[in-house]
Amino acid sequence: MGKGDDRSGAIPRTVYVVGGGVAGVLAAAAIARRSRDQVVILERAETLAAGLTQGNGRSLTVTEGTIAAGLSAEQVAAALGRSVAAGGYGYPGFRATAAERGQMADFAARSRQRLTDPAAVAARDRALLRFGVTSLHLWRRFAAARPLLAARTGLQLHPKLRLYGGDRGLERAEGEAQAVAAALDAVAPLDNSCPGGAMGGSTVPAAIAARMEPSLAAHLGTFAGGISVQPGGAIHGARLVEELAAALVAEGAVTVQTGATVRSLRWRGDAIAAIEGDWRSRGQVWGGPSDAYVFATGIDPLLSACGALAEPLFPLAGTSITLPVSGAIARLGIPFCRRSWKDDGLGPLVISSVFLPDDAYFDFLDSYDFRRFRPDDPALQRTELIDRTWGDRLDLARFDPACLDPRCVERFDPRAVGPAAGRWEIRIGGLKFYPGDRDPADLNHPGSRWAIATQIQFARAVFPDLMAQLIDPAIDPAIAPPDALAPLQPWGGSRPVYASGMAALGPFCGNGYAIVGTGSWGLTSGLANAEAIAQWIDGTPTDAITLPGLARSHWRDYRDRVRPPVAIPR
Repeated sequence: MGKGDDRSGAIPRTVYVVGGGVAGVLAAAAIARRSRDQVVILERAETLAAGLTQGNGRSLTVTEGTIAAGLSAEQVAAALGRSVAAGGYGYPGFRATAAERGQMADFAARSRQRLTDPAAVAARDRALLRFGVTSLHLWRRFAAARPLLAARTGLQLHPKLRLYGGDRGLERAEGEAQAVAAALDAVAPLDNSCPGGAMGGSTVPAAIAARMEPSLAAHLGTFAGGISVQPGGAIHGARLVEELAAALVAEGAVTVQTGATVRSLRWRGDAIAAIEGDWRSRGQVWGGPSDAYVFATGIDPLLSACGALAEPLFPLAGTSITLPVSGAIARLGIPFCRRSWKDDGLGPLVISSVFLPDDAYFDFLDSYDFRRFRPDDPALQRTELIDRTWGDRLDLARFDPACLDPRCVERFDPRAVGPAAGRWEIRIGGLKFYPGDRDPADLNHPGSRWAIATQIQFARAVFPDLMAQLIDPAIDPAIAPPDALAPLQPWGGSRPVYASGMAALGPFCGNGYAIVGTGSWGLTSGLANAEAIAQWIDGTPTDAITLPGLARSHWRDYRDRVRPPVAIPR
């Protein structure tokens, strides 16, 4: 159903999207595109993207947040009983109380009830992987429809390195590469699909990895034989939300209410009659029984507290730091990564690099005559728009102007831009730990302090010269006050999971729909999740929902994996 179509015989209604993060804004866009319903985003903060989108999920990877969307019972039990250094969730010095041990045991028991058949879990994991590749295809379609917005939000789609440490690194890399290759084959009918040779799914030697990301060359020997190349990319999630929401409002497709806190649901049978809460500190009721409600609430326990979902969230937490690379730093010639990659050692640690271009760079791209392009042209070099070292390596016989243009998200070469073209941000995240009953957003939480210190030490080892420009090398991050680390934008927050997985997608009552999960899942799969929700709201039967490249059996496998744990019908 297109925007100009009408739902035959339907009365006018409003779709309320609760949550103004990446999942909510993408869902609002998909719903507005498919129907003539009014769409209203309700966000409890005074700005959009203030929750998980702000601190997490700048990595787009078919295996990030998709194949990781469920933990087996054995993994849960082991992770809750081990330190982070041993692959678990216990930060150094953590000692569980009796109440916490009981909570852990209950969670592991719930997981065993839901994830008992290894063959079924493996089949669903394959479906999740196919869903991740489909999601990347939708990101390409998104970039084609809104190229300037995609460029301004740092969207890149390119092969992503994944580095495996330890004795089993090669085995893990080869096994996962085979799984990615199988997923690529499954979506081969897609128009402009990701060919395996271009977008990955294979193990590579360190020499090839070093050519892909020169800043890592000195460190890749440790991972020789344990390096894979996978489909992926990166995006600045918060900037995406800001830019897309502004465009939707300007187009008249969506209304946004910030400062709107939803506290409870009114029920009428198996349907939501209204939602209640506060708007700018005053009591407010939104909607009626004929309206629809989408809860894109990330990890907020609202639905469990309101009795909509039967399963409580188990608390896990995560942290991140962000390394800003200004033009002044780039002019020093300090190496830094320009592609996203992941270290599957401690943690793991996910490195997501995004380029945010200036308007002047677009003006240059649109006005320059590339028929006379020479990277060593003194006049061009003086502009500092093109990286000198990239020009030294360029084969002019194979030069494609699109490699300089961030609006061409798959052909753009992030190594090509110079210090005056824009700015870079390198986010390092991925460490998760069990915070107990304390709030991990408090950066004095011992788990948050440990994780951020670990990420800083990692960044110092890989990017020593860059880190020396950002914070005093003599600072000990394990004991430094948060203000001393402010240039690295340290972030801590909740990243809890359900016993049946990390994510929930789909209807939980007659007119209520959930998109609940951690940041990376909401971002990587955001467009595909949004498209599914929009079709549900449009009246499409569950088994008839279609997504690019997914057979119906694949869709059923994915849907069953992330189906919301619905409460007892009222």
